[in-house]
Amino acid sequence: DLSGADASGATQADIARVDAAIRTVETLEADAVFYEGGRIALATPVPPATDLTLELLHFGQSQRGGMAGGPSNPAPVSVEMKRGATSVPVLDVSTLPAGCFEIDLRVRIGGCDIDRRIGTTLLPEPMHLTGGTLADRKAKTLDAIAAYASFEPCVAMVLLARGEKTDRAAEIIAAALTTVEQRHDCSDFTMAPLLRIWRDSRDALPPALRERLHSGILGYRYWLGEPGNDAMWFWSENHVLCFHLAQYLAGSFLAEETFSNSGRTGADLAAEARDRLNRWFTSIETHGLGEFNSAAYYPIDLFALLTLYDLSPDPDLRQRAAGLLDRIFVMTALHTTGGVPAGAQGRAYEKELLAGPATELGSIAAVAFGGPWYPGYDQATAQFCLSDYVPPAIAGRFAAPAPGRPIHARYTQGLDNAGKLTLWKTPSVQMSTASDHHTGKRGSQQHVIDVQFASHPMARAWINHPGDLKPWSERRPSKLAGNVALPRVAQDGNHAFLIYDLDTIPDCIPFVQLFAPAAAFDERVIDGHHAWLRAGDAFAAIWCSSPIVPEAEAPYQTAVCRAAGPRVAWIVSIGDAPDPVEAAAVRQSFAAMTPAFDAGARVLTADGLVGADYRLSFEGDFRRDGAPLTFAPLSSVPHVSLDGNAPVRWDTLPPGA
Repeated sequence: DLSGADASGATQADIARVDAAIRTVETLEADAVFYEGGRIALATPVPPATDLTLELLHFGQSQRGGMAGGPSNPAPVSVEMKRGATSVPVLDVSTLPAGCFEIDLRVRIGGCDIDRRIGTTLLPEPMHLTGGTLADRKAKTLDAIAAYASFEPCVAMVLLARGEKTDRAAEIIAAALTTVEQRHDCSDFTMAPLLRIWRDSRDALPPALRERLHSGILGYRYWLGEPGNDAMWFWSENHVLCFHLAQYLAGSFLAEETFSNSGRTGADLAAEARDRLNRWFTSIETHGLGEFNSAAYYPIDLFALLTLYDLSPDPDLRQRAAGLLDRIFVMTALHTTGGVPAGAQGRAYEKELLAGPATELGSIAAVAFGGPWYPGYDQATAQFCLSDYVPPAIAGRFAAPAPGRPIHARYTQGLDNAGKLTLWKTPSVQMSTASDHHTGKRGSQQHVIDVQFASHPMARAWINHPGDLKPWSERRPSKLAGNVALPRVAQDGNHAFLIYDLDTIPDCIPFVQLFAPAAAFDERVIDGHHAWLRAGDAFAAIWCSSPIVPEAEAPYQTAVCRAAGPRVAWIVSIGDAPDPVEAAAVRQSFAAMTPAFDAGARVLTADGLVGADYRLSFEGDFRRDGAPLTFAPLSSVPHVSLDGNAPVRWDTLPPGA
């Protein structure tokens, strides 16, 4: 707001210069969706009218909950953007950490500061955790975590367990304790490694820091009913678990002491938290996880459950933790392809969807099943590598299907079977959907269809109804993560069907999106109502009732396409076609198919789709060859088929199936 600029002595020329700079800065974006090397360049369709100095105040991995932050931040960098330039190189990818990457920049002009945050994805060459035993991969990963030494409490936990770099560990713990003492949001995540440090390594700390850790544990606010006026978020399933875990372990470790915030003894707190944890387990064991397949939240569940498994004095709680760990590792393995945990998700963020294997869950999957691993995403991985917990043997089979034996899985997650999950997967590609998930309602972070190819970590496609047009926004839904208007979704084998009715949500963005970044595919062809994607030995053939039109704005011109509403239907089919001639024949056959969408009745029909006739109604049933297809089983336990028969409970399959 420059309305008062004249009163402070600014001239109209100054105001004009600032206004022009704002138009440039607000349109700056990274010139690629992802980088595997080279330099990050910032580009704009509005070249600056004068030379601008871009101050890169901070840049690094996208912030994650519970991190302490601190002195590992790099020094600011200044870059000159010349008058009339449409782009400027800023950073060398080879010197930067992998994953979703944020740049906070500032332009100072005419007495004003113009600030902007820009995001992109960096995927340099990873470490490959292949071969060897699980113990070998854990040991190799711990070596890398200790050497990399990112600035978060789990790294301090590893360093202290190894008797290394105790000064660095103390520095990390001191910063982490500030988040606990000031009760930052997500400080409950930080409590898990701090409590492990208290039990196992407190004698290695300087006396003053040890006493500060002791006071921090006693003075923390462990639940809503305790005194406190802060910004901590308690009410989501991962936070509930972390708060109850922290209360239970803190109370158990300091049973005879009085906790200064609540005025209660540790024994009282531990008994209360044990009951709360048991209720939490009963709910999850019955209904499954509402934050299903979430690359953001499964790792938080995992590090809390691993902490409970390792530290719980109650064997029954330890056993329940082990059972849920088994189930989460199985679900993660089912939805991992090419080292990337993907699939339909109950809560998704762009910073995970766009990070490929460089996520917390990708790190865990690499250690558990083998695959590409990036240091710096170590909270759950550190707990896993220090633990003696071993995932079910068959999970490795789910992560890497045998050639010629597609995996088909079906199960539900969330209260009242809210997420009906279907997965179809080969060694080359997988597709996963959440069907009948609050159809027609306003959504948030639900990611209801996802296709992931094994040949490249960003060879990924999904469809969503955006809640924002700004890249990397914090809205929920954002541009690429989640859906404002939730569609009707159904999946049969390797075919998925969606119907969006945007009229169900007033004043929403009037189009639906297809995300598929061209740089990650061997072929990406957009042709009218059809899209064709081929990567490695697999394909995805996509049809839409509205024309599929590439987005015009940077940086997604070659990654995002739009299909205008208000009612839009989609069909997505995936499969293997390692022979280019065979792939071309599949593409030609799919392009010749003419599905029909009755927008008024909200009914999609596809006759002759690989020998079957399909019909999906927004409010009615889903049919193949006239017969209704009902979702089954309504069970939160994953049911899996390895041989084309009906899926059975995963824990009834022999490990060598």
